[in-house]
Amino acid sequence: MAKSPAIPKTLAMATLLASLRLHLPRSAAPASSSPSWWGLLLLIAGGITVGIMAFRNVVNAPKAAITGFNDAWLASDCDAALEHMDQEIFEIYFVDCETFEAAASDENASYSKPPKISFTSVNIVNSTATVETTETFYYDPDERSFECTYELDNNGGWLITDMVCN
Repeated sequence: MAKSPAIPKTLAMATLLASLRLHLPRSAAPASSSPSWWGLLLLIAGGITVGIMAFRNVVNAPKAAITGFNDAWLASDCDAALEHMDQEIFEIYFVDCETFEAAASDENASYSKPPKISFTSVNIVNSTATVETTETFYYDPDERSFECTYELDNNGGWLITDMVCN
């Protein structure tokens, strides 16, 4: 009986790996030193950062409209108020600029310190936002807090379309 020639072990392993379509790296350099890995990690980190910043801007924009309206109220500035409130709802609540400015001036005169607004939730669906706040007004010697809900629409900028305080 004739002996068959022995196949070297390395050749057998190479044949097996080739049949499984596995490829060994040509370089034994660690992956951490590869520029492509660093680039990929930087790209992912940058994407996450941009995503977080975009989300913050989306959530903060309706808040800015509410803060802007309240700042206009404190300044008794009708034009500034109209930058943050839909004209139709403004006329329902205040009728006109003269009424707004008179009401704001009278109310502001009664504050012992500026009101405080705390945002409790912001819910945005498409171009509509619902924002809930707790607003505290300071009158000497009392303070009163109200839970408020604002509805806003985004038609090129966030505008308050309704507000209810309890």
